[in-house]
Amino acid sequence: MTAPLPPGCRERTIATATLKHMHLVEAGDPHAPLVVLLHGFPEFWYSWRHQLTALAAEFHVVAPDLRGYGGTEKPDTGYDILTLAADINALLAALTEGELTRRPVTLVGHDWGGVVAWATASLHPARIDKLVAIDAPHLLAYLRSLKKAPGQVAKSWYIGMFQAPGFFEWLYRRDPQKMMTKMLMGAAVRREVFTPEEIGHYVAAMADPKTLPCALAYYRALPGALGHLDDLRAPVTASTLVLWGADDPALGVDLIEACRSVVDAPFESQVFADAGHWLQQEKPQEVSAAIGAFAAR
Repeated sequence: MTAPLPPGCRERTIATATLKHMHLVEAGDPHAPLVVLLHGFPEFWYSWRHQLTALAAEFHVVAPDLRGYGGTEKPDTGYDILTLAADINALLAALTEGELTRRPVTLVGHDWGGVVAWATASLHPARIDKLVAIDAPHLLAYLRSLKKAPGQVAKSWYIGMFQAPGFFEWLYRRDPQKMMTKMLMGAAVRREVFTPEEIGHYVAAMADPKTLPCALAYYRALPGALGHLDDLRAPVTASTLVLWGADDPALGVDLIEACRSVVDAPFESQVFADAGHWLQQEKPQEVSAAIGAFAAR
């Protein structure tokens, strides 16, 4: 363990059709409607600690470590968007295996977890009833926005830096605590939520020498995603809620309207003032309430 389990939570590792071992933390009644929470970069399940406890009274809440992160398998390949979506489809299949009547499933994703959630909703629509994306665009919407909005190109400068093999790994390992602090606080408005102790949990989760290269592989696979855009053109048919921090320095709120264009279902959005990129940690009560109300309808 790299971080303490929140009260009432439990952890386990499961095998799925795409991964030999996938670590997850969960809470709530295993037979209740399912809410699955997907983290982003440079995080792990712990970024959902507030939602795990807040939603457990009504839902079976599951926060996995994604491919390459935390206690989940770290293969050298499989960081393209199609495989990442297949991972989540396989996870949902494993969590609902043997059920005579499938439970309602709400898939929630933040940052890269949100990008993967969008792709899962496009590619595997039968698995998902509702989608919640938090500071995370559908990949098609993001690429369209880059063409139309020079401001988003500037906000995405770091993606270019991550492309250089070995460069960011070297930069990070010079002082992991300092670099993790810079990454988390640099994209936050409410910086007080990232105490040195909290940041230390993220540093510990990144300590395995394979984790950072795997995490960066998500970004390094992006150029190859251009060849799979046709696979992602199927509209999202799950009811969708998009939540965004008004002052997210990496992903502008204009992306919300771009995302609306890829959804063929009820679409809602909410922008939170005084919040940056790490919305579920900067506004935990508000985000938990929004997810809970949406999933319970």
